[in-house]
Amino acid sequence: MSHQVVVYVDRFTIREGSLEDFRRYASEMTELVKEKEPETKSFTYYVDEEGREGTAVFVFANANAADFHLGVASDKFQEGVELLSSTDIELLGPASDRAVQMAKAFGANIKTSSLAGFAR
Repeated sequence: MSHQVVVYVDRFTIREGSLEDFRRYASEMTELVKEKEPETKSFTYYVDEEGREGTAVFVFANANAADFHLGVASDKFQEGVELLSSTDIELLGPASDRAVQMAKAFGANIKTSSLAGFAR
């Protein structure tokens, strides 16, 4: 597996009446990842002022870290699916076949080849 970072970006709409449930879900997911996934470099949810649209940006140290996340957090994914409607998903970097297939199942744009850049 590569040592390049893997980035997951999910732009979404919060389902009507679900903002408070989403806040709880996002907090729980963040704490779970913070506690159990040391190779997750950044795990952040953003939401607009109206609390209707948001973006999740997750940065993993490498493909192994992204796969580890899938194992740790997958039990909670269904709850997120019930609260959100994804409008645009991107998986960036040299992700594993497992991560690519899962992202494709949600309609993600996959960009695994970098042209230039660096990560610290």
